Amino acid sequence: MDRIVILADLGRLVAYRILTDPEGMASPRAELISQIDSLDAHTKTSEKVSDSAGRFRRAGKADNGTLAGYGERHNMETENRKRLLRTAAGEISSLLTREGRPPWHLAASSSINNALLESIPSEIRALLGKNLKADLTNLSKSEVISRFIS
Repeated sequence: MDRIVILADLGRLVAYRILTDPEGMASPRAELISQIDSLDAHTKTSEKVSDSAGRFRRAGKADNGTLAGYGERHNMETENRKRLLRTAAGEISSLLTREGRPPWHLAASSSINNALLESIPSEIRALLGKNLKADLTNLSKSEVISRFIS
């Protein structure tokens, strides 16, 4: 039976369909289904927001010489990480639904693996076979096959 292999990190999602010969006469092969690169994940915080010197006013003597707010990030990185995880989980769910909910395998870095799985609906998560806690998004097709097909 054909399987889907999904390789993910916060900025990239790569999905392969592993085609196997039911009679075992031919070697399995990997077919790229989807590849998504998130530009937002690779953008530095300093490129998203501006905190130029002098942008915030300094209070005058009437205000006891205190400084005004500095525009702190207020968990900006945490919120961005959560949003990227939700986006990746949504992409995985829609991809597997489009493919008819086949058995699938996942490789996601250990820092996001559990959170990513928690964001995927339970009926899709139930079809999960192998789950590797490693960032394998840059593997070649032959390496994907050797890692996931025994």
